[in-house]
Amino acid sequence: MKLTLTTSLLLGLVILGFAAMASRSLGQMGAADADDRREAGKELVDGLTGALIKRTALSAITALVDTNFSALRELAESTTKEFRDIAFVQVLDDAGQVMADSRGQRDKDDRPGFGQQVARAGAGEIVTLEVGTERLLRVFGVRLVSAGRTLGQLRVGYSMAGFEQRLSGTLERNHARASAAVRQMVLVAAGFLVLAIALALFQSRRIAQPIRRLSEQASRIAAGDLSHRVQVGAKDEIGTLSSDFNHMADRVAMLLEQTRERVALEKELEVARIIQETLLPPADLIRAGCMQLAAHYQPASVCGGDFWSYHVRPDGRTVIVIADVTGHGVPAALITATALGCLQTLHTGRTDLLGPEAILSALNHAVYVAGRRHELAMTCHVSLVDPESGLIEYANAAHTFPYVIHRGNKMSVLACGGPRLGDAANTTYQLRTHQLEPGDHIVWFTDGACECVNDANEQWGDRRFRATIAAGLKAGLAEPLGLRDHVLAAMHGFIGPTPPPDDVTLVVGRVLPMGSLTPLPLEAGGLQRAS
Repeated sequence: MKLTLTTSLLLGLVILGFAAMASRSLGQMGAADADDRREAGKELVDGLTGALIKRTALSAITALVDTNFSALRELAESTTKEFRDIAFVQVLDDAGQVMADSRGQRDKDDRPGFGQQVARAGAGEIVTLEVGTERLLRVFGVRLVSAGRTLGQLRVGYSMAGFEQRLSGTLERNHARASAAVRQMVLVAAGFLVLAIALALFQSRRIAQPIRRLSEQASRIAAGDLSHRVQVGAKDEIGTLSSDFNHMADRVAMLLEQTRERVALEKELEVARIIQETLLPPADLIRAGCMQLAAHYQPASVCGGDFWSYHVRPDGRTVIVIADVTGHGVPAALITATALGCLQTLHTGRTDLLGPEAILSALNHAVYVAGRRHELAMTCHVSLVDPESGLIEYANAAHTFPYVIHRGNKMSVLACGGPRLGDAANTTYQLRTHQLEPGDHIVWFTDGACECVNDANEQWGDRRFRATIAAGLKAGLAEPLGLRDHVLAAMHGFIGPTPPPDDVTLVVGRVLPMGSLTPLPLEAGGLQRAS
């Protein structure tokens, strides 16, 4: 019953709305038609009056040349009588004195501004003026010229009052016919509404009982009784709805089970993320031997495949490792944990004396064993900074080359080739060296720091990355935290809200004075804490 009443009310509102829209549309059409007719009437008046004023101008010129002023008055009066909508005809001499006026003689021009417009017009050019707030009077003016000399002006006033009266009558008749049509449409629609209500009442009584039973069964399902199923009756809409309810109950039970499993998995992933973050160095400024370090790590998913670490050996040399597992997510995080565990083992005992190339060989074996089942590999770069000699020894396993920025913003690349970790069981790596000076900066990073893209799918790229580093140092951001934040701000400013598609790891280091643990003086403003 409620459905029937609601439907009836809705149909009634639709009919009323349709009638209102139709009435409004007809009114707008009538207004537009009136405007079109008015503009067409003005164009017709302009054409007829233009022809009339040109004809009258010839007679006026002849009378002015002959100084026959009585002929001018007769011309003005006869023209006004001949055409009923002509309000007045006026002839002025070149000094603005009224020579003839169908409304009665006047001494001077009563529209000097209009006279000036006519005086500036070309020979034979008609100037038009609309007079009054309703603009029912149109005044036409033309210069009277004979043998190149201006004799005066001819003005003709045309009254639009009659035209507007005839137009109003036509619009009223059209509006009456449109209103009658709208009333007829409303009556027809009301008849259909009564018929629809009768059919709706009949149909609602036919299906009300099955729906009520279906509603009772659905309430039991909504209360949590997912084991209960609705009995499917006839093969009509109600039967189809009953079958859909049973399918819904099956799907809800399955989704609840999947949700429980997903929640458990998300908790496990959160634990894995927390464990992974605890294995990485903090984001604060780090003092590591003769190095100051500041890093940023941002995984592309809950668990990432990037990592970095550092270790200060007893002899004062500092090991910096940065790596990137192919892909990201849980499998990559497991390989990362394996590599970090291997590094922790290498930093103890006699293996603490291993060089960068030997560290890579040991990591290669560990990654190969852990990742070959999932065909995962890792890129890695290992640096070893000696505070006494100022040398940095390094080896590379297909990782992005770090940058060394010397004083004066001279940039070098720690380039060195080598296969990825995990591609083969036994692999050897090259060892190379580079001379450092106090105040030099070293930037280690993974490819995610350069390959992030913005909404236009434009890549930030290595060129912008290097230019941002150089600009930061040129601006005086020698302290690693400030330079790191400068690079990250530029990167996020470029990509905007688009999340990086890959893990991003950035490590900025500054070399302190060799042979001592005394840091360089801090820049003005002191240290900045990592966000």
